[in-house]
Amino acid sequence: MAAASVDIKSAFDMAWLSAIIDAHAKRHCPVYPVKIVKSYFENRRAFFQFHTELVHQVNIGCAQGSVLSPFLWAILIDDALRVEHPFKCIIVAFPDDITIASIDADPGRALLNLQLM
Repeated sequence: MAAASVDIKSAFDMAWLSAIIDAHAKRHCPVYPVKIVKSYFENRRAFFQFHTELVHQVNIGCAQGSVLSPFLWAILIDDALRVEHPFKCIIVAFPDDITIASIDADPGRALLNLQLM
């Protein structure tokens, strides 16, 4: 067996609205939930206050701590987790942490298969 763990850096912060909407469309989601998701990404602002208040328009990413963000990330990453391989393998994900493993009696072949994954 050969395994690798991956932490997708800034996964939630960099989640892209167009890719999320495309993932919904690919799954034939009804229009109204897609509109809710689109509205979730509209008119978002980040506030920073120290001596003065700064406001920044946010155009990308899922809010950390939001109950909707893990769901949106799951839809976004789902296709990558469902890729089929012609060898024994395991893919386990928990939000943006993914572990992939290739199973083979020959460690060299397991490593090559892991690299293919």
